[in-house]
Amino acid sequence: MVDPVLPVTPKQSSGDKAAAGAGAFRQVPIWRTLKGAPKAVSDPVTWFNELIADYGDSCMLRVPNGQRILLTASPGLIRHVLQGNHRQYSKTWLQTRHLAATLGKGLLTSEGEYWLRQRRLIQPGFHREKLAALAAGMQDELERSGQDYDALAASGAPFDLLGSMMRLTFRVVSRSLFSTDMDPAELDRVEHAVTEVQRHLVATARRPWTKPWRHVNGAYRRAARLKADVDQLLFRTIDERMQSGSNGQDLLDMLLEARYEDTGTGMSRLQLRDESLILYAAGHETSANAMTWMLEQVARHPSVEAALLKEFDRVLGTRSPTFSDLPALAYTRQVVQETLRHYPPAWATDRLCVTADTYQGAAIPAGMVVLLFLHGAHHHPGYWTEPGAFRPERFAESGDVRGVREAYFPFGGGPRLCIGNNFAMMEMQLALVFLLRRYRFRPLLSATPPAEPLITLRPLGGMPMRLERRG
Repeated sequence: MVDPVLPVTPKQSSGDKAAAGAGAFRQVPIWRTLKGAPKAVSDPVTWFNELIADYGDSCMLRVPNGQRILLTASPGLIRHVLQGNHRQYSKTWLQTRHLAATLGKGLLTSEGEYWLRQRRLIQPGFHREKLAALAAGMQDELERSGQDYDALAASGAPFDLLGSMMRLTFRVVSRSLFSTDMDPAELDRVEHAVTEVQRHLVATARRPWTKPWRHVNGAYRRAARLKADVDQLLFRTIDERMQSGSNGQDLLDMLLEARYEDTGTGMSRLQLRDESLILYAAGHETSANAMTWMLEQVARHPSVEAALLKEFDRVLGTRSPTFSDLPALAYTRQVVQETLRHYPPAWATDRLCVTADTYQGAAIPAGMVVLLFLHGAHHHPGYWTEPGAFRPERFAESGDVRGVREAYFPFGGGPRLCIGNNFAMMEMQLALVFLLRRYRFRPLLSATPPAEPLITLRPLGGMPMRLERRG
């Protein structure tokens, strides 16, 4: 498995070349698709990079079940599908049915008028003033985690940074969503459930021919039990809040108070569960992976670490950051942005072409699945200077302007831009300040581990570290 920070360089790299011929995308031979099938399952990031290197920014594949797929790392085509002509594209069955069967009918998995209605209902809960109210709770939760990290630093024992970030972001999201403490054992159980259910979803999506066997060996039953465990927690918390009538000043309170404009009614108990589960699962997984990669990259780039510490001293002195400090922590934000470029939370997504479309003269037939390889766009040499290098300053005003404006999709794009993007950026900035001011992270591996492309990119085998307390 190749490190996705060092992608194969596409042969067509001088610009955004979506079509290789007049009015047509290049076709990948069926023998090449069949030969690459094992790698497509085990290491899709590498396989997609290899196809792009040989066939250009966009190419057509036909898989054994007859489905036509347009693979693209073309920033222009990605923008076209997500934003410019988004009405002609819908989410695929993988998201609207496969994911929905486990995660419920929330913003991530719904479509059409229902999605639009939910989006309008929930969007105000993520406005600036709401986020400012959540920042203090986030900071409190970070401070409380200091005891665990102090103990790790004092012991000098190796630990898995990924597992640690999973637990930390679970606590932060739980605090933001529910304003309540969660028992550590319960926290571990939920984290385990979310991780295992994600593995189940990915395995069944990439290897659909194994579904009969997975029914026989109990994989579906185990996933259902894990999902039921999470549902029990969410329903219990929702019911307790509804019965108490208390105002938690959190995201759950926002969901409970939201009212549809046309009816004046709120969401049902099931809708509250679905939207809470989406916020809970997506809100911790993506941030935990990103923070793991970010702390590891900072540890391997001493000049970046020094610049961060200098900015903390200049902007904050010795006090803790608040929401109003975040705009002044410009370099801190650039470090987060560069991490999300290297390791985008959603490294790929897909859309179904509902009605026939064209892009730069090339036809996209109705029924075709367009596979948007966001990781490829984030490393496109036609848009980024030295795309394999970790350079936060590229996000400054004088940096890689074209890439930042045209080839950067860390939270998707268009009307379905992730509703929690500003929440995630705030969480990662606050966490980076807290952790780096107090601790030095020491990687135990000689090189950055390869990425495991599940729904999100996570380090394969974890991220072993040692921690040192700063003086």
